[in-house]
Amino acid sequence: MSSLLATLPETLSYREQKEQERFWTGHSKFQVPVRVLSYKASVEAMVLVYLYERASYFSFISSQPVLIEVPVKEQKIAERIGYEVRAVRSAIAGLDADRCIRVVHKRNLSRP
Repeated sequence: MSSLLATLPETLSYREQKEQERFWTGHSKFQVPVRVLSYKASVEAMVLVYLYERASYFSFISSQPVLIEVPVKEQKIAERIGYEVRAVRSAIAGLDADRCIRVVHKRNLSRP
């Protein structure tokens, strides 16, 4: 009985670790600023989280803020987060106005 009590904390710690790993299965682990929480799970929050996730693929070390360009179309964002393009377009405009992101529209010079 005493050996069971001695190994109990280790067993519980191992179980908690496995449960946490199962929660993240299929999802990447990355950090987002607290600012995302201010949007309270709205379309803006989903767009911002998607952009942060895409930006997390770029590996760099910097002591100062760095501009990261994430080239992605509104249609792709809408597809990935499960909202209509119109809602995504409105959310992007709002995030740009709030200075959370900076939107740069690139024109296709090959089209007349």
